[in-house]
Amino acid sequence: MKVLISAYACSPEGSECGVGWNMVSRISKYHQCWVLVNSVFKPKIEENLAELNFKNVNFVYVSTAKPFGLLHYFYYIAWQIKAFFVAKKLCQEIDFDLVHHVTYQNSWLPTFMGFLGLPFIFDSSYLQAPPWQILRQAMSFQSFLQEILREFVIKIFSSFSYFYVASRAKLILSNYNYLPKLPIKLFYCIGLSETDLQELSNLPPKKDQVFRVISIGRLIGWKAFSFGIKAFAKFHQQFPNSEYWIVGSGPEKKALENLASSLGCENAVKFWGYLSRAKVLEILSNVDCMIHPSLHDLYGAVLLESMAASKPAIVLDINGPSHLVQDDCGIKIPVKNIEQIINDLTQALLELANNEEKRINMGKAGSILMQNYWSWDKKGEELNQIYQELMIN
Repeated sequence: MKVLISAYACSPEGSECGVGWNMVSRISKYHQCWVLVNSVFKPKIEENLAELNFKNVNFVYVSTAKPFGLLHYFYYIAWQIKAFFVAKKLCQEIDFDLVHHVTYQNSWLPTFMGFLGLPFIFDSSYLQAPPWQILRQAMSFQSFLQEILREFVIKIFSSFSYFYVASRAKLILSNYNYLPKLPIKLFYCIGLSETDLQELSNLPPKKDQVFRVISIGRLIGWKAFSFGIKAFAKFHQQFPNSEYWIVGSGPEKKALENLASSLGCENAVKFWGYLSRAKVLEILSNVDCMIHPSLHDLYGAVLLESMAASKPAIVLDINGPSHLVQDDCGIKIPVKNIEQIINDLTQALLELANNEEKRINMGKAGSILMQNYWSWDKKGEELNQIYQELMIN
């Protein structure tokens, strides 16, 4: 098939960009692809093209004015408009079989590829909104104001995307059936490469007896690392031979440091800052489990890495993480109120710390799950099957 792919973000580095990159690389194993991509990713793409030998991929770079601050979402829409006209011109030259929008993969930011008149696949993952009271207590006041503004922008675009984007799709790939009247197929657009899976499964065993918890991600409000610190502080009182490692940088760092200090656990909480991937793998081998208390993640790639490394994951039972973590390879915490969340996180830590056999079995189950289902190669096979079925119907 000849496939036109809309991949605003596409690069071998980064989370969202990595989705675009891996989707393109797997689709191109089966089909000839033309990829519309933001021109800011051109240097990284061309740096890696020779090494990866993408024979079936033609990158078409589309540029607009550079984004800044809160105008990023409007920049994205401006890019989508320009990409549509570039795509329309391409359609006059190439007889495409279908068009597939792969990034950003959310339900509210629009794309205009459905107006091309081709069979249109829309990657449209959905976020459940957590209670505002919980959001407020998870972050600083400044971050909370940004969250309010973000929610306002989402409300503006959601209706447009429903009526003019999703309604034009022949198939919607999503993590949740949020539009019962439209053709939605459950498809989790995230994975790990075979190289990553092998590397993570072969990490050396932990060397000491200190029970270590890790969280990885940007230190921003909706990641809710404050929940992790509050739960760890209570856990540390009952299990003193423990440490909490937090990897990442961001505007909430000072507030999180102050929180750890106010709770009396600052000596057991280590802020690593931003680390290279090699360093992250090195320290991942020296932890026992991961806490990922995020309130907004569509998925959470660090969870896949944690489970591939046989480290059980503790997550909130909301959005993407609740789909990734199965009951036999981690612990999902209900989201009712702050006190309940902190208490349940604390109990989950105690359960894993005091039951080594359960912790090890959960780690093994997570590693097997990653190998059997969450490799990008398997995602490529699944997506190729989806394409075949779509064209038959």
